[in-house]
Amino acid sequence: MTDQDNLSRALQLLAAGRLDEARIYLDELLRQDPDNPDLLYNLGLCYVDLGQLDKGIELLHRCLQIAPQHSNACVALGIAYLKLGDLAQARAFTSRALAADPKNPVALKNLGAILGREGDSLRALYYLRQSYQVDPQDPQTVYALAFAYMEMGDTEQAQKHFQMVLDMPAPEELRALARNGLREISARELKLGISAE
Repeated sequence: MTDQDNLSRALQLLAAGRLDEARIYLDELLRQDPDNPDLLYNLGLCYVDLGQLDKGIELLHRCLQIAPQHSNACVALGIAYLKLGDLAQARAFTSRALAADPKNPVALKNLGAILGREGDSLRALYYLRQSYQVDPQDPQTVYALAFAYMEMGDTEQAQKHFQMVLDMPAPEELRALARNGLREISARELKLGISAE
């Protein structure tokens, strides 16, 4: 197998969620080409997804030393720091990703989520709307948008977007969260109706 074949195989394994197998291919490829930013990015992301955050962060920082404008590496670092609970670093790297690629839908979505966690609902909604405009078929973005609308008190938009999640191909855990959101809105409206009587 050529290096290109091995890289293709590693990327297929990553896409299939077979992270341990992908890591083996990527580790070997990186040994042969230690300064390849795409290998550093993919292996770093693989380690982040495997929960080996320190190793993933180290590789992603190496990627950015070689390719400072690698927006996907910035997004991956944002995810890693978010998993560590370091919202300031997560926000900084996600913002850096957007500086390099202002239309990166994952960076837009993640910045919206980070700002939401920080309690900045208005700015969170802004970035989530931007992400939705770039990729309206992403169920995570639609769910995050629904949740942001609910946090802002716009139950009509929240309801609409929760329902959109249920009407699109979405992972079952996200569908369950959307159903819970709709139930919560119904319960709130029922309480308001009872207290108004």
